[in-house]
Amino acid sequence: MWSCVATSRGAPISELTGPVSEVWVDTFGDQYQYCRALSLSVNNENVFVVGNNEEGLIVRKTSTSGKEVWTRRYKASAHAMTLDMQGNTYIAGTTRDEKGTGIIVNYDIDGNLIGVISEVSSVSSIGLDIDNNIYVTGSSGTEKYSQQGALVWSNDISGFKLLVDVDNNVYVLQEQFIYQLDANGQINWEAPYGKGANQKVKTADMVVDSDGAVYVTGRISNSLHTEKSDSFGNLVWEATYYSSQPVYNNANAITIDTVGNTYIAGESGGDYITIKYNSDGDEIWTAFYDGPRETEHRYDEQRDTKSYSYKEDVVLDVVADESGNAYITGNSEDDCATIKYSVTGSTEWIARYSGGITQHQFNPANTSRFIDIDTNGAVYIAGDITAKSVWNVSSYNFYRDYIVIKYRNED
Repeated sequence: MWSCVATSRGAPISELTGPVSEVWVDTFGDQYQYCRALSLSVNNENVFVVGNNEEGLIVRKTSTSGKEVWTRRYKASAHAMTLDMQGNTYIAGTTRDEKGTGIIVNYDIDGNLIGVISEVSSVSSIGLDIDNNIYVTGSSGTEKYSQQGALVWSNDISGFKLLVDVDNNVYVLQEQFIYQLDANGQINWEAPYGKGANQKVKTADMVVDSDGAVYVTGRISNSLHTEKSDSFGNLVWEATYYSSQPVYNNANAITIDTVGNTYIAGESGGDYITIKYNSDGDEIWTAFYDGPRETEHRYDEQRDTKSYSYKEDVVLDVVADESGNAYITGNSEDDCATIKYSVTGSTEWIARYSGGITQHQFNPANTSRFIDIDTNGAVYIAGDITAKSVWNVSSYNFYRDYIVIKYRNED
């Protein structure tokens, strides 16, 4: 293992520990604007990021070599993004007017605006089937639109995340239920999350495998709870993580690998937590990461939340490669922190990045929100960082830029 720190007064700081290199860093935004990244996708040797600032949405396409291909802006608020196999971009959002109408904005591979679908009911999550029909879900229900933008069907199954499998089945995740719909919008099955639980239940994330099995993680009371259901909605296994201490626990993300292992990630007592389960739901390993400064979030049982702590370590996304290595990213004590774990759960490398003021009690976090890998095994993270050059300490104003970082494994 080796370690290096690159820093200069007033400059961003990159701290790399282990066999990893920082290939490039791309920051962008508008001066005196608050920017927040909402989605990251790596597709056909390009990187796509969408987010919002105070004037509207920004979607940016960057090559894997770090060159900007195009950046587009639209006066709306983005909520979710997906790509088709050709590299066309679909963004679900709402207009920036009094009505706040739902829309779907579609750009082609070259960044040309193909069209905008208006009067969309729900835009929390978006997905495509193999024919590029468009599906969206949100608080008002779920809808299907044709590739040409015509409404095909709508129903009242609301949710905050939507996925479409290879058979065009649609999966909608609610806080306490999972639904599978057919391509015509009819319910194939519904299943409660946390069967039999009489405590507070809240799902966080969902993934579907090639067989139509559904994996969901979230919280039941103060435990991390994960379930696998088969393609008919039958519970296959469930696994629950209980902390031995009265600290706050929360799952934020889930992924699976090619051999059926499941990875969940979140926080436990103010530290990163990552858990790997095998195909039967048995725990293989659990890994924690505590940043440079001591933090602890005690659990407030009455409010079912965590006690306040200024610094914290929270994983926001997780991905696994074809070899079964796991990669996590999130916010670690106001830095973007990304970690690679081996198949057995040992720490392979850690990459921390701070792009703004870091040693001030009013400093907002530099946060990595999403992670993805390309076909060559390179790792990409996206998030938002404090724009240090426009920080105004006297009035506690702050502004943020988008950030995308590419890391390369050096082992």
